[in-house]
Amino acid sequence: MSSKRVVITGVGIISALGLGKESLFNALLKGKTAFSSHSFFLDGMPTLPPYYGAYIEDFSAADFLGKKGIRRLSREVKIFLSAAVMAREDADLNANDCISKDIGVVASTTFAGLDDYTQLFVDGLTCGVDLINPSQTSQTGFNAPASELAIYLGTQGVNITLNSLSGLDSLAYAAEYIRKQYAKVIFAGGIETLSWFTAYSRMSTSQSYRDELPPQPFDLRRKRPVLGEAGVVFVLEDYEYAHSRGARIIAEISGYGCAFNANLPISNLQRASTRAIAQSLNECSIDSTEIEAIFASGNGHPITDACEAEALYHMFGKCLPVHSCKGVTGENIGAGGIVQATAALLSLETGVIPQTTGFSNPDPELPSLNIVQEPTQKKLQRVLINSLNNDGQAAALVISKV
Repeated sequence: MSSKRVVITGVGIISALGLGKESLFNALLKGKTAFSSHSFFLDGMPTLPPYYGAYIEDFSAADFLGKKGIRRLSREVKIFLSAAVMAREDADLNANDCISKDIGVVASTTFAGLDDYTQLFVDGLTCGVDLINPSQTSQTGFNAPASELAIYLGTQGVNITLNSLSGLDSLAYAAEYIRKQYAKVIFAGGIETLSWFTAYSRMSTSQSYRDELPPQPFDLRRKRPVLGEAGVVFVLEDYEYAHSRGARIIAEISGYGCAFNANLPISNLQRASTRAIAQSLNECSIDSTEIEAIFASGNGHPITDACEAEALYHMFGKCLPVHSCKGVTGENIGAGGIVQATAALLSLETGVIPQTTGFSNPDPELPSLNIVQEPTQKKLQRVLINSLNNDGQAAALVISKV
């Protein structure tokens, strides 16, 4: 790994729990959730039953972006740009600082643009191509959030969109570009919103959406994940550049690992997670005893939680504190790993690990982990964020105090 160091200097997040990282952390500490049922409508498409999830409410993009030009932007682009503006302010970068070939954008998402694409397609079929709204076409791709952010900020460097199922990949890609000196600053984040398309895709494959139950990570009674909305952006910088401009450094990106396991049955996911964690530790030349807390992926999925628990126990044993935020935030998919990383950053700053909301009954079939059940004070220097999904993708990220 290159000797270049990559640090985090700003965080912006908009979630169902409110605006800003403090709103998220306060909700985690209090066990406050924001799950509700929401109805979706798409012109020309069937009306769907209400869908249970964690929705962003009371959000005005104009408060962050101004009113000019925002009518043409999709909801997910508005949320992503607003989170980036929040992150820029947190990093104490001004608008002129961003107009540079040394500044880039990396975004991760799973569903961005699909509703706009569907609506555009339906409008073209039912109304004719002459009545299609031309301003909508730029919002129909996965890359719309990253591209619109680059346009808004004026960045001229790398611009990448990853179709990611965790978001940790975007942080790792951004860090690697900085290490290779392709950029000095990168806005790296994830965006996921719930929509007609999201609800339809879930409802067409499962009837469990009818159960309006919050997720219960690692709990004996866990039934399924519950999706949630979030837009989150980190400002990543070359350490020397951040230091030269007097930036407040929140933490350092120390190590990353990823793995995939195509040898289903799904129970073999443990192997992928174990490999990803081992890679992340190896990249920063530490062993498992130097990790002081784990911010886990646990989202209430019966099998994936079990596989992750096995991997964590295999790598760290039963004493290390384990926290999952998804009993509060829901499963944020493409932004999920970065939401976990936000919780980890705030625990590093405050020395407090939040409880795992939704966990109260240990599953005797799972290995015995030290899942945090009430806010716990612990001085932290280095933590691991773990991500695992039931499609076989695993990722792990180590972040450290500087």
